[in-house]
Amino acid sequence: LIVEHNEHGSLHSYLVNFHPHLTWTDRYNLAMDIALGLRYLHYKGYRHRHLHSASILIDTNGSAVLSDFGSTRDAEVISSREHPARMGYIAPERLTKNGTRYSIECDIYSLGMVFWEITSGRPPFENQIAACSVEDGSLMNLAQSIMAGRRERPVEGTDPIFEDLYTRCWNSNPLERPSIDWIIQTL
Repeated sequence: LIVEHNEHGSLHSYLVNFHPHLTWTDRYNLAMDIALGLRYLHYKGYRHRHLHSASILIDTNGSAVLSDFGSTRDAEVISSREHPARMGYIAPERLTKNGTRYSIECDIYSLGMVFWEITSGRPPFENQIAACSVEDGSLMNLAQSIMAGRRERPVEGTDPIFEDLYTRCWNSNPLERPSIDWIIQTL
């Protein structure tokens, strides 16, 4: 597989380095690039399954490109044992003991968390995840609180349209999350 060089690395790295300097236009453009990439996957019948800021690359022009397609496949049941550092992006229905069928709505949840990260400059639940461990049960406690509806607080100063968009994406009820077409239209 040959991948185009992406000078700025991952979205995570890009936000660490440039977040304070990003305008709302820059943030909307990043969000649109990511949403368009996700829509393309969904139209082809695929789910990303691991959408987070480290699986999105930023090119020389500051455009976002989806990556990490090693586990992208059609909607099938997978293990609920996901990487702990990515817990903040995982839809609550995926955190259940038996896991659930990975759906488009799971990707939409992850997209909402990525959008929140674009406004905050940090991964969702970053501090809580860093303090968690599997051994003492704190990681399970965080998962249970996410399943019970815990989300990051909207970032002060966020454009109200963008805040409404990402909070709709992370709705606890997958059937109430917006479609990718609605998201793109709203952006």
